[in-house]
Amino acid sequence: QKKLIDAAVSTNRQNAWTLLRALDIKLREALIYLPPYDQKHLTAEIEVMRIFLQKSNPSALCNTGFRFKSVTATRSGVQSQQKAEDTDPTTIQQGSTPDPLLTQTSSNPKPSFMFTDIERKWIVAENIFSTSEPTDCELRDISNCVVDLRPIGGALRALNCHRVKNSIIICAPFSGAATIRHAHKCLVILAVRQLRFESTNSVRVYTHCSSHPVIERSSGMQFASYPSELLQNSDANCVVTQTPNLFHLVDDFNWLKRTHSPNWSLVDTTKNDPVAQQLCFLLNDNHKPLNEALQCLEQAL
Repeated sequence: QKKLIDAAVSTNRQNAWTLLRALDIKLREALIYLPPYDQKHLTAEIEVMRIFLQKSNPSALCNTGFRFKSVTATRSGVQSQQKAEDTDPTTIQQGSTPDPLLTQTSSNPKPSFMFTDIERKWIVAENIFSTSEPTDCELRDISNCVVDLRPIGGALRALNCHRVKNSIIICAPFSGAATIRHAHKCLVILAVRQLRFESTNSVRVYTHCSSHPVIERSSGMQFASYPSELLQNSDANCVVTQTPNLFHLVDDFNWLKRTHSPNWSLVDTTKNDPVAQQLCFLLNDNHKPLNEALQCLEQAL
């Protein structure tokens, strides 16, 4: 009898995680249409529910599976390609804890990716899931890295980044939403349906966005069109790239005056953009030159 009760409780808890995860995704997609107060209130409510479920039975959580390749500089200064490794399914990154909203349970698998607590690496995500179901990706506490999500970009539904510093993020076009919070000194290359930045500063964004990009509590933001040199043949079939690019129509939720917000600007595209040209070359370099890429980042900002 006790086993039956425990099984029922476990099933209900897993169902609660699934419903909360779906609710969180829908809220992220709707944030662009909500006033600031409702955004904060609803986000806080979901966080309260997440913490409650986590405290009620933290052992019920199961971690996300993912794989990444990393490239670091050797002592001689030559970049070397490290062999891709399967991460232990019981850990995401040593010393980190997975977000249960982005994990998969054994009874109802929800493929997702999470990269946390990584410094000075060239990360290339690999899609190790056999299912074609849309997935999410989350980056947390990333610094001095190049994060290449192009191999999984077409399968993404949402991308969420938290506390990313001095890094380059590139992703293939996908028909979903990207939210970046607490980023500093970054280059972001994305083609998405919705794009939002919060509490972010000194970031250059190369994007193809189907809606107005949104910034809030952010400054030093630079926007430019997604470099055509980085688009692959398969990207042309993405719905996002077939819509008008509204990258230049940025909405600053903290600037209500009719004059232009001082918190963002457009990159001058009337001349050749040396940063974009160098980025295209470095990101497609098989040697993964991390130091050169980070130098390009410094030049851009």
